[in-house]
Amino acid sequence: MTILNKGAILLTLILLVFVGCTEDDELNPTSNYTVEYQNQTLQGKINGVDWIAVSGTATSSGLGVDTFSHLLSIVDTTVDTLCFVSGGASRSRVLFGYQDENQIVVPGEKTLKLDFGSTTENFTVTLVFQDDQGTPQNLIATKGAYEILSVDTVSRMITGRMDVKYDDNSFVNGNFTIRYCNWD
Repeated sequence: MTILNKGAILLTLILLVFVGCTEDDELNPTSNYTVEYQNQTLQGKINGVDWIAVSGTATSSGLGVDTFSHLLSIVDTTVDTLCFVSGGASRSRVLFGYQDENQIVVPGEKTLKLDFGSTTENFTVTLVFQDDQGTPQNLIATKGAYEILSVDTVSRMITGRMDVKYDDNSFVNGNFTIRYCNWD
C-alpha cells in the first residue's frame, strides 16, 4: 500500500469521525420530538404492556453543601401515608430525578436530555419493568419532558405531568400526584 493510499484512508477516517460526532438527532433525540401533554392520568406502555399510574413518592437527599438529589417514583399500585408501597413491590414504575440547589422539589419543566459531557443538565426518565425472571430492566427515555406543577408542603403532595418516550412500545403521558416522603 502506498503512502498516498494510506493518506486517503486516514483522511476518510478523520472525515467520518468529524461527521459522526456532530450534534444531531441521534445525540439530541428530543430535538425532533414535540411534547403534547395529555389531560389524563399518567399512562402508556412499558415494554409493550399497558401501564397506568396509581400513586408514587418523592424524596430528596443532600449531596453536598449546595446540591440536593431528588428522586421521584410513580407506581401502578397504592402508596400509603407512611410512603410504603402496599401490596408488595410494583412490577413496573416510572423513575425520574434531578440535582439542584433546592432542598425540596420545585415547580418547573425539564426537557429530557442525555449528555455524557454534562454533569448538571441531564434529565431522563427511566421506565422500569420486570423481565420473565423477575429481574428489573431499565428503559431510559430521552424524548419528551416532565413538569412539576405544584408542591404542597402542608399536604405533602406534588403534582405534575409528563410526556416521555423511549420507543413506540415504551412511553407515558399524563398527569400525576405523588407524596413527598421526607419533609420534616
